[in-house]
Amino acid sequence: MTPRELFFATNAERIKARVLPLQMDEVLMDGASAWAGQMFASGRLRHDMSGGFAENIAWGQESIDEVIRVWMNSPGHRWNILGSKYTKLGVGFCGEGHNMYWVQRFK
Repeated sequence: MTPRELFFATNAERIKARVLPLQMDEVLMDGASAWAGQMFASGRLRHDMSGGFAENIAWGQESIDEVIRVWMNSPGHRWNILGSKYTKLGVGFCGEGHNMYWVQRFK
């Protein structure tokens, strides 16, 4: 399981909805991975309000398929994933098993 797989799974949802795919942004990727690591280290799920981006976070899902399903079943998270105003995406995750922290950042 890699961040790139999460990136491609996110774009697969956009393609299914006939929305243009997002471009991978390395700055957003690095920030999302770092934020997932910080949440894992602190044991706290919380949004990073510092970056001027839209953000989806999750905790406890064990796979990419599971976290995508959870996000797509949540209106706010789904809106971020399918939002046509976004062109760039960064993703990251940290942890293992039920202690996984997941991050998507949209710009």
